[in-house]
Amino acid sequence: MALLGVLARVEVADRSQATRQLEQIDGVSTFSVDEQERIGILIEASSVNSAHELLTTEVNCVSGVLGTWPVFSHFEDVEPSHDDVRPTIEK
Repeated sequence: MALLGVLARVEVADRSQATRQLEQIDGVSTFSVDEQERIGILIEASSVNSAHELLTTEVNCVSGVLGTWPVFSHFEDVEPSHDDVRPTIEK
């Protein structure tokens, strides 16, 4: 399981709509932060790569989302798959 905490910058006028759209994405939940132009997002996925893909292909594409910054990550009992293994560069 992979958890990714993200801070998103949003258009203030589109905040409510963006929050509703984000909440409709499987594995994504939102939470309030103190600034109107920001939304907190929690992404839960089966692997690191799946969480990254969800962030880049769905969350970042929501109307009103201007940018996202991962600020927290937690990975527990994640068995590496061939997708998660990075090639070793020999020198």
